[in-house]
Amino acid sequence: MIPELAKHTEKLYYFYEIANSGSLHACARKLGLSAPTLSYAIKQLEHISGVELFTRHKKGMTVTKAGETLLAFCRKLYRDLETIEEQIHRESEQQVTKVNIGTFQSIAIYFWPYLLESIKDDSTLSISLMTNRSSSVIESLLKREIDLALTVEAPLQAGLISHELYTDQYALYGSTKLKLQNLTQEEAKKLTLIYIPSAIDRDGVSLRQHINSWGYTFHEEFNVDSFEVVAEFVSKNYAVGILPNMVARNYKKKITPLKLTNKRSPYFGDHRFFLSYRNDLDLPQRLMDLFLDSAVNAVQKLVN
Repeated sequence: MIPELAKHTEKLYYFYEIANSGSLHACARKLGLSAPTLSYAIKQLEHISGVELFTRHKKGMTVTKAGETLLAFCRKLYRDLETIEEQIHRESEQQVTKVNIGTFQSIAIYFWPYLLESIKDDSTLSISLMTNRSSSVIESLLKREIDLALTVEAPLQAGLISHELYTDQYALYGSTKLKLQNLTQEEAKKLTLIYIPSAIDRDGVSLRQHINSWGYTFHEEFNVDSFEVVAEFVSKNYAVGILPNMVARNYKKKITPLKLTNKRSPYFGDHRFFLSYRNDLDLPQRLMDLFLDSAVNAVQKLVN
């Protein structure tokens, strides 16, 4: 059963403030209330408790013995309430936020471990990861199926914000077993080429378009959708292939860039990746800053 006093918490607060002020009028000025309002509240409280809580005199009001008991209770009550408020505030700050991240497969393999290392100690985060082609990841971002996207294409759709994290370059790679540094058109006719035709560079030029511009003809072509598949084929000397340097560096003892005889450098086309999100993403600024800073740190660890 709830005690009668529990139904009059506002009057208890008035009692507490009057007791601390020692004057009805001083308390009224502090609380912005009229003295009669406070006086009536105290009389009601005394009626409910069945005892006098104050001794009234010309200089003000002092608590009676019963009033001292009630005042001690109020002080403890308000200390406890302050403690509870602080606890609730801390718990609300530590509330776990679930963030869904979509990424291109190569980024997941090479970049994600470094990113995860930077954010793993934040107990307020719950991360889920899905991988797909960059175009599909961006589509999931627009459909609100994910919150953040790590892609190798800059999303051009309205309503998205993108941060460029890293710029790489493509090159044609061959196995070190080929013992080649320069690839002639005649040698290319004997080799199989493996690559991702739809992968594009900064200017939107696809790898297929780059190959067509070389004037080279290969014995046969394998079209895949994973740079890791390309790297594995090249490292085993099954084919030559086009890779971004970020992927190729993980096979540096097994593969080497090949320079075309009509090119000054084996490298071409900027290969970039981005962190993107919707402009209405409901994510605390602290967490957004954490992701951006962690992504930058992950890139630095990746390229060093």
